[in-house]
Amino acid sequence: MRTPRERGQSQQLDLYPQLQECPECHQTMHERYHKQRWIVRLDQHVKVVSHFLECANTACTRPAVVYRPQQEDALALRGYTFGLDVVARIGELRYRDNLSISKIREQLQAESPLSISLKLDFGHFPRNQIAGKWQPDEGLIAGAWEAE
Repeated sequence: MRTPRERGQSQQLDLYPQLQECPECHQTMHERYHKQRWIVRLDQHVKVVSHFLECANTACTRPAVVYRPQQEDALALRGYTFGLDVVARIGELRYRDNLSISKIREQLQAESPLSISLKLDFGHFPRNQIAGKWQPDEGLIAGAWEAE
């Protein structure tokens, strides 16, 4: 049975697309919907609320286009709970230091104040994202944290 995570020291991060007005008709876009997800980073849990915008002008040539925040992709892979910092740290311990899964678990428990449960399948992630070759756009990440 899964145990609930302690999220008392969490932070909420509201993300919006970079475009706030429609590129076609230049009117302010309105929120179509939002979604929330939890991302586990090495230092804290983050509640990410992504706001999706669309043009509300019925005369616009792009009324059905939904704009999403790009900053979310800089924090975690789509569909995954762990942040890219956790994925990069696991890849570093596994491929650079050649640690076993049990040693990685011990190392993460020693480094992080959070409980990170590991059920690793290294064949599931693209190797270039685990091995640390993927470099996030620092401007996107900084912009996301400064927007808070």
